[in-house]
Amino acid sequence: MDSDDDIVEIRAPKSATGPSRPKNQGHGGQRSTASAAVIDLDDDDSDGAGADVRAASSGRGGVVAAETAASAAPELPAFKNFLAGLDRTAMERERLARAGVRTAPEAAVMPHEQRLGGGPRGTKRDSRDSDDDSADDAEEPVPDLTIRQTATWFGSKKLRISGRDAEYVHGVVKKTFVQGYARADNQIRIEEVLRKDDVRTAVLSSFQWDFDWLFTKTGLGAIDLVLVVQAKGEEERHSMKTQLESLPRVRVCLPPMRGQTFTMHSKLMLLFYDDYLRVAVPSANLTDYDWGEAGGVLENMVYIHDFPRLPQARPQPAHMGRYNFGKYDVDSDIESNATDHDTGSVLPPFQRELLYFIKRQGMPADVVRAVLEDYDFSQTADVRFVHSVGGDSKRACTIDRTGFPGLASAIHSLGLGGADARVDFLISSLGNISPEFLRTMYRAACGNAIVNGRSILPRQGRAISDSLADIERRFRVYFPTHDTVAASKPGPMGAGTVCFQVNYWQNPNFPRAILRDGRSVRPGCLMHNKVMFVRPDDIKDTDDRSWLGYAYVGSANMSESAWGKLVNNRKTKTQKLMLRNWECGVLIRVPKPAQAGNTDMSIESIFGDRIPVPMETRNTAYNGREPWFFMDRKNYV
Repeated sequence: MDSDDDIVEIRAPKSATGPSRPKNQGHGGQRSTASAAVIDLDDDDSDGAGADVRAASSGRGGVVAAETAASAAPELPAFKNFLAGLDRTAMERERLARAGVRTAPEAAVMPHEQRLGGGPRGTKRDSRDSDDDSADDAEEPVPDLTIRQTATWFGSKKLRISGRDAEYVHGVVKKTFVQGYARADNQIRIEEVLRKDDVRTAVLSSFQWDFDWLFTKTGLGAIDLVLVVQAKGEEERHSMKTQLESLPRVRVCLPPMRGQTFTMHSKLMLLFYDDYLRVAVPSANLTDYDWGEAGGVLENMVYIHDFPRLPQARPQPAHMGRYNFGKYDVDSDIESNATDHDTGSVLPPFQRELLYFIKRQGMPADVVRAVLEDYDFSQTADVRFVHSVGGDSKRACTIDRTGFPGLASAIHSLGLGGADARVDFLISSLGNISPEFLRTMYRAACGNAIVNGRSILPRQGRAISDSLADIERRFRVYFPTHDTVAASKPGPMGAGTVCFQVNYWQNPNFPRAILRDGRSVRPGCLMHNKVMFVRPDDIKDTDDRSWLGYAYVGSANMSESAWGKLVNNRKTKTQKLMLRNWECGVLIRVPKPAQAGNTDMSIESIFGDRIPVPMETRNTAYNGREPWFFMDRKNYV
């Protein structure tokens, strides 16, 4: 059966000494004749849920085009050539010297535990890590962790760090700044997200990477980097880890990619400063064009939240300096709303789901420990961390917290949903949508999900419609038409990450009525955003509520690969949730304003003050036009 995965473009990193991309080339490269490789990945328990993986590669400019399902194929030649071309530390020193990038004295050696958020910076990296390529419930290596320094508490809402404020203690959504467009207050540059002069440890995740560009933003050898990277086969995982970790102060996290999981698509950032942790959830990859550079090709969005360090460190284990995360029962503590083993207080839902996600990814134990113990997550009453954990979730306690059931659970936990709603979902890639998947996503967006024939959540509010006609009236998916892409600033060759397949569109069951033209409010700019706006279907639905709407901001597009598919497990006669992608995002509740009498239920009126609305919402009907098809790029070579 055809895969429903999205086609995406992987931009291979430039080698340290290789030529830069020509300025007039945009972020796309010339497309050569595609070669297809079909891989049959049949799951014996999936009741026919196997997939064909079709990959196509392009030539000039080091660009590889592929479906997300095939993006982790064993061969990524340009990527591996980049890594193989590095002459270990000598070449890096030369490159850093040419670039004038600062480095710290090599004599200083500091354990990871102190560098995560306090103490002087070192340079040499401890080689301990957590390369989790085993079963989900396998124990992790036990790290050596020294007793941390006691943190200083700043009671005000803003923390002074090196003369700069922790700005976003209640969380904020920003659009990325794009070159060639006027700068607004709701826009941000990657330098402002990272704050490289202050950050001590940066955990960075991406599907696409431009390492040369990235290291100009972070410095290489000046801070600790944990890079969450995609790699599928054992040989590729070993090569990726070995070569990246040859760089100074770089560790690698390789999320499990077993079975039909092919894509590490999440973009989570964990940025550790002296006195706070910054959690950033962008839709942007770590490339110049995704962050509005390279002449201003694409725009993205990012959620940023700063969490202050707790007043003091918690008591160390009796064995002094060792913390056994291998025996830390993630299933009973983090996974099932259990109380914190040190304080007896329940972990805030945002923190608990963040911990669940990074633990499942195989994040280094010192990072997990810091997120668990060191920071105050109490200012998250209106926000939830939402994720898709790649693989098969079989147990009820895991199915209802990830993928589309996790979205529904998050909505329910915020006291939202429970009735029909209007859903406006802006995406950059669109999968092979069936009427049943549309019903599933609509139901989840309204705060419910059906597993094994019954709701996973307590009944609340009114019944949610299952009528396809009703859902198509209420659910809109914003994806650009061919005309919008052709008239954009970069043109068709800049739309390498705006992906949809013509055979999906030609499927007679594809719900065409839900599509709207994805046009940016910045004229001519293409969008790589993934943001879902949900608002009441009727103004009367807000009379007895304290909220007006809610929104998802993150990495997930509109596809079963991103949100999951329930398949029958023949052995247990129950359903399991199959997720081909790793994704993450946040769900934000928008409270009702103090003033009464507002009857404007437009997206801009409800969300505009808190969450930027990046797309045009009026006059967006297709009216006979066709969507942009990724393969149309070949017509413009």
